[in-house]
Amino acid sequence: MVQEITVGKFRDIFAGMGRGNSFTYEGLGLLFDHLERKEEDEGEPYKLDVIELCGKYNEETLEEFNKEHGEEAGDLDEAQSWLEERTSVIGITGDTILYEAL
Repeated sequence: MVQEITVGKFRDIFAGMGRGNSFTYEGLGLLFDHLERKEEDEGEPYKLDVIELCGKYNEETLEEFNKEHGEEAGDLDEAQSWLEERTSVIGITGDTILYEAL
């Protein structure tokens, strides 16, 4: 059974599972767009698994990135370059970077 959802419903599902703080509002929007593109590319519906997504993707501020990875990136663009050598970067919001966990 397949149910299409909007980005608003996507955010509501995270909140309803107690995972509303796993990503920022903007980060969930980026993740939703990424999953829709992936769904289109693969030609198969995506089965939403909030717990899996929380383990598969990270969203960090610049300060969190530097602390987590032992780096001294001066901005999120530098953090993105570093991450792109190691994993898939989904995108940058105003204050955070969303990427596939290492």
